Amino acid sequence: MRPICFRHSSDLAASTQRVWDFHAAPGALERLSPPLGGVRVADAGNGVAEGSLVKLEVGPGPLRRPWHALHVNVRPSQGFVDVALEGPFQLWVHLHRFEPSGPGRSRLVDTVWYLPPTGVPRWLGPMIVNPMLRLYFAWRHRRTRNAVEGRGGALPGPVVETATT
Repeated sequence: MRPICFRHSSDLAASTQRVWDFHAAPGALERLSPPLGGVRVADAGNGVAEGSLVKLEVGPGPLRRPWHALHVNVRPSQGFVDVALEGPFQLWVHLHRFEPSGPGRSRLVDTVWYLPPTGVPRWLGPMIVNPMLRLYFAWRHRRTRNAVEGRGGALPGPVVETATT
């Protein structure tokens, strides 16, 4: 079964180094997890480092389950990949890219390839999972923008590109 591809991107008034530093800083995963998302960091591993294993718990209360992700292809100031080894999805590969887009500017691109949880037909993924991912990544990108641009308050939303394959 071919995975579904979801992509979300934002233009930032910050260098790729600054965006990288934000993602690589201790506590970044907690700062990037929406407060109502039901994500708890059980073990942040060695942070954003090659081979680091991150252990999360996801879902509400009694439905909470483990999500373990391995960091691979870590390229400082360029990006990294999270591969879920255990979690609710049959497949989850998340590419974080930090692309230069001009002096002191960058583009943050999150690309996720996934297969829905067991029991959910693939064709429902774009209708059920993608809208949740849009909200989740809009929140994360807004949080990143506020931090790396040193601004607060409401900011324009990111550019969203969604592809289903």
